[in-house]
Formats: sequence, C-alpha cells, structure tokens
Amino acid sequence: MSGKDTSGLSRRERQIMDVLYRRGRATANDVLDELPGASSSSTVRTQLRVLEAKGHVRHEEHGLRYVYFPTTSRHAARRSALKHLVEAGMLERLAYSERPARYEYALTEKGFGFVDVLMAMAAWGDRWTAGDAGPPVLRRHRTCGQITQVELRCSVCGETLHSTDVDVEPGPGLEGL
Repeated sequence: MSGKDTSGLSRRERQIMDVLYRRGRATANDVLDELPGASSSSTVRTQLRVLEAKGHVRHEEHGLRYVYFPTTSRHAARRSALKHLVEAGMLERLAYSERPARYEYALTEKGFGFVDVLMAMAAWGDRWTAGDAGPPVLRRHRTCGQITQVELRCSVCGETLHSTDVDVEPGPGLEGL
C-alpha cells in the first residue's frame, strides 16, 4: 500500500484517522466514543464518508453497521508526512547508517522558525485553555535557566507586541502579486 498524503486533512479528520489506526477497525459509534470534544453521530458518519471519498478509509458492511478501516498503514502515513515535511523544507533527511540504510530527520532553519510559531500558539493555549491546574508544560530559558513565558517583542524597541499595537502596511513583496 502506498501512503496517502494526510497533509490536506482537517484536525477532526486526523483525529478520526488516529482512532482508526489505534483500533484497526471501528464503527462510527466507536469512533465517536473516542473523539475528543463534542460531536454528533451524523457528523462522524459524514466525516467518515468524506475520508472514504478521499481514499483514506474503506468500509465493510456487518449487518446494519458499517465497519471502517484505514486504507494504508500508520507507518506509511507517517512516512508520507515526513516526505511532505522534507519537500516543504521543514526537515532534512540525514543518513546515520549505510548498512542497513537508516535516516534521522532534523529541523531546518525554516523548521525551527515554525517551532517559534508553535510556541506562540502554545502560549495562547496556556493562557486561555489551561484551567486551574496550569499549563501542561513549562519552558525553561537555556541562557538564564529560569522558567519563562513566550512573548512577541518589537525587534526595534523591545516592547511587548499585541495585535492592537501593530498597523499592517504594504511591503516590498506585494508589488508582483
């Protein structure tokens, strides 16, 4: 089986695929029981049909129920995702053994830049969704050794930036668009 490119799947579709990979086979109700957050049975059934149309899922009829299963292995899906990240310039593939051929994947400069974006998104989650228990992870600054918070700062004056502090203006790259 060849790996399907899962980069075009929505968050909920990826969650459904995760359930199917864990279970191997599942009915729509099985999937619904394992999905995080609220969803309806009809929504899950619709999303399973969409995944089937995209070629990620197939089904078999068992009496009045449909039992769904992935069309490709989780390993092949991971391989496809890694290939996509390498092609996008986020990761580089590095050989660390010739016999047998083995590879590791390392973040590129572009990949590290995206991790900065993810840290800013995680900071938003820490502030707005962590609850009374607090954030699930803490960030320790390697230079000073202290627990820190992720903040956006002005590259000129160093002041903390918020969306209300910034005006967006045309840049030089807008000309050719």
